[in-house]
Amino acid sequence: MTKEEVLKSLDSEDASKRREAWFNLRTLLNLITKDDAKEILKFLTYQDEETRYNAWSYVPMFLDKGLFTLDEVKERKDYFLTLLESKDEVIRSQAWDIVNDLLNKGVLTVNEVGERKSFFFTLLEAKDENIRFEAWKNVTGFIEKGVLTVKEVKDRIEYFLPLLEMEDVFKRDNMWSLLDTLIQKGVIDREESKLFIKMLGSNRTYRIVWYKMDLLIGKGIITKEEAKEILKLLEAEDEKIRDETWNNLGILVGRGLIGKEDSKFFIKLLSLPDEMAWENFGSLVQMGIITKEDARELIKL
Repeated sequence: MTKEEVLKSLDSEDASKRREAWFNLRTLLNLITKDDAKEILKFLTYQDEETRYNAWSYVPMFLDKGLFTLDEVKERKDYFLTLLESKDEVIRSQAWDIVNDLLNKGVLTVNEVGERKSFFFTLLEAKDENIRFEAWKNVTGFIEKGVLTVKEVKDRIEYFLPLLEMEDVFKRDNMWSLLDTLIQKGVIDREESKLFIKMLGSNRTYRIVWYKMDLLIGKGIITKEEAKEILKLLEAEDEKIRDETWNNLGILVGRGLIGKEDSKFFIKLLSLPDEMAWENFGSLVQMGIITKEDARELIKL
């Protein structure tokens, strides 16, 4: 689509054509003139909520390029603030997703946003995990700006924790990245320990819990003793989990998650006998998990 076609289609009666035009506008930013921007400015007050949101989503970029002035945007901000209270959950979610940018640009104030945070809470608690995911992405910024308190977020932590097990790998990893900050800010604490221990047995999350174990132990979320639940993975029914845990034995030992104090556990496996345990027998001796004396006795068996 040419620039003229895109601009003409921004308020098309055909919804799919209208959406396509707003999407394509992003690729034409370098071609947009101030006269074009004047035409686009009217969409900030447009009656249709979806079109109005689309227009507001371009505000930070248009401000950066000098196509909109801060004053002319602020004059129309009430039309954006109503989107934060939209009855349409998707529109409401999308609008809240650009609040941090609009705060950074000075378009909105913390008080204006804070007065409407009850509508954001509905997104944090949404049944749709994708809506919930989009909302929780913004929590850190809202805490840092003073829109939300740590307590307000912590009171809703039960809605965040299931996102750590999302099927979508990208989104799941994104939420695990957020975990570090939530722990640092005191949103997640010792009360959530059982969940992380449970996640050690989950096909989706066991590997991530390994890598976050130092953080979880260091911040007192779980104890070193509770972390020993990782030993159960070495005899898990799920072959993938079991094999990968054995294959990463050296890493787990190196990080202090498995040590000499676990020798009885490994001697038990070797006595069964456990095939994977015997395949790693030499490593267990070499790493000092099993003493040479224990090894001699086991070989006799």
